[in-house]
Amino acid sequence: MRSPFPGMNPYLEQPIFWSEFHSRLIVAIADALAPSLLPKYYIIRIDYQQPVPPPTLSQG
Repeated sequence: MRSPFPGMNPYLEQPIFWSEFHSRLIVAIADALAPSLLPKYYIIRIDYQQPVPPPTLSQG
């Protein structure tokens, strides 16, 4: 039977195998980017999500 999800294998992406993947990937990306961002910018937190306000529709 073919996978109903082309390009991914839901059996390999179960939480038991991937529970820490995203957090470890984010830390690795932050560590890789940090040297090129300094001294103008720096990474202070990786566990914060900046809320983005919804776009406003201009009427007119």
